[in-house]
Amino acid sequence: MNRILVLPFLLIGTLLHSQIYTGSSTNSSGKHYGCYFKIDPDSSIRFTTSGKDIGIYADYTGTIRRVNDSVYHVTTTMRFCQSYFTSPNTDTLYIRIDSSIALQLDEIEVNYADGIHRKTFRGYDTLGRAIALVRVPIDKKLYNRNAATDSVKIIVNRMNPVTNDFLSIQVRYGFSVFYAAGEKLEFDVEIKDDKLRTVNQKGLVCGQLKMKKK
Repeated sequence: MNRILVLPFLLIGTLLHSQIYTGSSTNSSGKHYGCYFKIDPDSSIRFTTSGKDIGIYADYTGTIRRVNDSVYHVTTTMRFCQSYFTSPNTDTLYIRIDSSIALQLDEIEVNYADGIHRKTFRGYDTLGRAIALVRVPIDKKLYNRNAATDSVKIIVNRMNPVTNDFLSIQVRYGFSVFYAAGEKLEFDVEIKDDKLRTVNQKGLVCGQLKMKKK
């Protein structure tokens, strides 16, 4: 009798349907991230991490290839990243934007903590040229050092594929925000028993991935 060996899902590139894994990670600083990993039948992947409480977000696309029965190598390029940095000038809120994505940002909305006042910007000027640094003067009547009102919420017209909401980040007084793209990232994952985890997470800011098939 001939035996047929069936490998459930493990033959990346022969999938009939996309496979989605969701889960979480914790980095060396103790920050927690929600993670999303989608594998398509053509071996392309989309990988996102988001810090729910801190507003940090990264979105990668790339490919996955099999190394052995359960380990796969992932090669990605960052499509979009949102994070913050210490501001060099507490009188100005800076918004740094990579030129490669500036033209995609049709609306950057700065919302003050009072829920009423807001300002809207774009990642490019009236001539369609990318703006690398948007400077927003701080109105200390609206954005000050008071612990209850010392932050602004910045929203951009990019969607989180998990929540389907526009990306936003809460920026505290003394900090500014940046939007980046283009970084290359490679790592290995083990996929076994409907679970995905990183084997070598070197370079992953979010730390080790621990995910389950959705």
